Amino acid sequence: MTHSQLTVKQSDLTTTQSQLTVKQSDLTTTQSQLTVKQSGLTVKQSGLTVKHSGLTVKHSELNG
Repeated sequence: MTHSQLTVKQSDLTTTQSQLTVKQSDLTTTQSQLTVKQSGLTVKQSGLTVKHSGLTVKHSELNG
């Protein structure tokens, strides 16, 4: 992915806590699918909380 594809605005990340709740079974995937370059994962701490495992949730889908 290019860096521009991973750039999100603060307004895109605003949501209620209930919308971010997902079951563990929904997040099961192979390690290769979660591998991304570090340069693409730069986000501001105030804008997004990311689990160390590397799972990224899109605001529009929230399916892990």
